[in-house]
Amino acid sequence: MKTLGAKGAFLMLMGAVALSCGGPAGQVKDDKPVVAEEQPVDEEEDLTERLVVVPKKVEFVEGIDKEAQKAFKRGVIAVSTTPPDFATARSEFENAISVDKAFLEAYFNLGMTFERTSQPKEAIKVYERAMDANPGNLDAEGYIGKVYLALSHQAKETGDAKKAAEYEVEAKKIFDAIIAEDPDNETANNALALYWLFRGVRDTAEDFVKKVLMMKPKNVVALNTRGLINLMAGKLNIAKWVFEEKALKEDPNSTEAWTNLGLTYMKMGRTPEAVTSFEKAIKLNRDNVPARMNVAAIYLEYLHYQAALDEYDAVLKLVPNNLEALIGSGSSLLGLSKPAEAVARWEKVIGMDPGRAVLYARIGKVYETLLNDMDKAIAAYDQYVNRANPPDNDPIKAKLPVLKQIQAQGGMKLPDPEEDLDALLEEDGEGEEAPPLEKEGAAPAEEAAPSAEPAPAPAIE
Repeated sequence: MKTLGAKGAFLMLMGAVALSCGGPAGQVKDDKPVVAEEQPVDEEEDLTERLVVVPKKVEFVEGIDKEAQKAFKRGVIAVSTTPPDFATARSEFENAISVDKAFLEAYFNLGMTFERTSQPKEAIKVYERAMDANPGNLDAEGYIGKVYLALSHQAKETGDAKKAAEYEVEAKKIFDAIIAEDPDNETANNALALYWLFRGVRDTAEDFVKKVLMMKPKNVVALNTRGLINLMAGKLNIAKWVFEEKALKEDPNSTEAWTNLGLTYMKMGRTPEAVTSFEKAIKLNRDNVPARMNVAAIYLEYLHYQAALDEYDAVLKLVPNNLEALIGSGSSLLGLSKPAEAVARWEKVIGMDPGRAVLYARIGKVYETLLNDMDKAIAAYDQYVNRANPPDNDPIKAKLPVLKQIQAQGGMKLPDPEEDLDALLEEDGEGEEAPPLEKEGAAPAEEAAPSAEPAPAPAIE
């Protein structure tokens, strides 16, 4: 098995497990990337985006083919650009592997490019190749476990709780086996920190993070998780400091840290800074689902319906059945005076997750006031009452018998759709004039109607 010692460490991407993946988590500023043969400074590639100093002198790691190291270095440069050039990176990492079949870091970085571009199953295939070439390597197993954790989160977003649980159990099994053999394994400890964090067990998550940071204080994956722990505990100033002064100082191109910094700003009510952070995250990785979801929610909050729809649709291209993106895009379409298209999005959500009772109420309102279809309105309201079991003083439950009686007697003239679109949006908290994005102190998007609009999504590594 060929790997790299600390002294000659490569600049590496260290994986991610969720809506957005990747980022060089294990990067240390003092580490020197392996470079090709010595050449004049003006012929060196521009690495300013990564703040990586390329040594003028040749440095090769013993035990790994030099031509493979050169290809690897070109791949690292490709993923270090803004935005990353994943196609070139994949080609170069594959070249490195073709020259040296046991080149472990080339496999890992190749897998990360697939994680970063929302292709988790392709990433698994690469990590399995790494295991075949390096039997018994625990890191390769750990990376597969991390992807299973990512698939679990993705399944939750599409309403498939059973599949999410299956992936989560498989991931935990892998991590536990690794820890049993190597308690200090960095990959497994980082992943277990995230596993426990998103199960709400912050103390256990912090124990795993501290273990990693004791061994590697500049590990960006662990720093990002540490920030998330503070964010979820409501310690917003500490979370902001960890993301800005720790994670992003180590890796200015960490798309996860930028995303979670944006989420922190949202929680702090500092909307303009949140948007800026999310936009930086998207620039670094256009497939960053959490960043796109959060900036879309902000646009929707501020009535920028077309901008919100563009972001939600971009997410749906990556994850076609993302429930929150479908809900948010429906609200955006409603704001754009496209009620039928809005209803179609919400009905798709209900088809996958019938438990979202609030959507039945919203659909009924649109049919009643905008689409002039009282039969469908009453049917939707019936579903709302049956599934939500609201109290007797609930407005919809109170008026439903009246609507049924009126419909039985031949119906009545319905209100003007133009006027009722404004009324419907006001009911959803979307109809009053909002300040422009440049104004600070606005309520963050997560304060919208519960279960009706997308909740902020953290990015995890």
